[in-house]
Amino acid sequence: MTSKEAADRNDFWSVLGGKYVRLFEKEFGLLENALAESTYVAGPTWSLADAANSPYINRLALID
Repeated sequence: MTSKEAADRNDFWSVLGGKYVRLFEKEFGLLENALAESTYVAGPTWSLADAANSPYINRLALID
C-alpha cells in the first residue's frame, strides 16, 4: 500500500468514525433526557429498553 492509499484510507475511516461518534452522542443525549425524567428509560419499571442500554452504559463506566 502506498502512502497515498494509506492517507486515503485514514481519511475514509476518520469521516466514517466521526459519523458514528456523532450518532452515539445524539442517542446518548436522548437516553440522558429520558433518565432525567424517570428512573427507567421507557416508563415506571425496568423494561427491555433498560436492558438494551445496559451494555453501553457499562462500557462507559469501564472507560472512566
